[in-house]
Amino acid sequence: MRRPVSRPVSSTRRTTGDTAQIVVRAGGKDIGTIARLGAEEGDRLGGSFSNRPAFADVAAIFGEHARAVAAGDATAAAARAAEISALGAEVWHSVHDMRIDEPGTLLIGAGRASFRPNGAFLMMRTGGL
Repeated sequence: MRRPVSRPVSSTRRTTGDTAQIVVRAGGKDIGTIARLGAEEGDRLGGSFSNRPAFADVAAIFGEHARAVAAGDATAAAARAAEISALGAEVWHSVHDMRIDEPGTLLIGAGRASFRPNGAFLMMRTGGL
């Protein structure tokens, strides 16, 4: 009697992280996506920002905000953050269909986006439910 011969079996494993579906919206339009989401300075999360054509409509405000934050001008940064909030800018997780940033914390500049995550997203991300 012959013994069965082992055969190698191959499989394809797909891996996607949270960042696969992280979208930045403003004024009801998708203005970009955030990839490779990870920890930033302090309690912020950030990643690479890829803009979409609709970003051209709001790029100036985000640029002024990033420059004010970099210069340490709290008054100008707060004014620009208020403008960004008025635009309805938000970081959205499209798979879970939820907003994942705290209002007024989104910062976009130099090909990166960062934000302070809200409590629900932190609990979902860390498994603290």
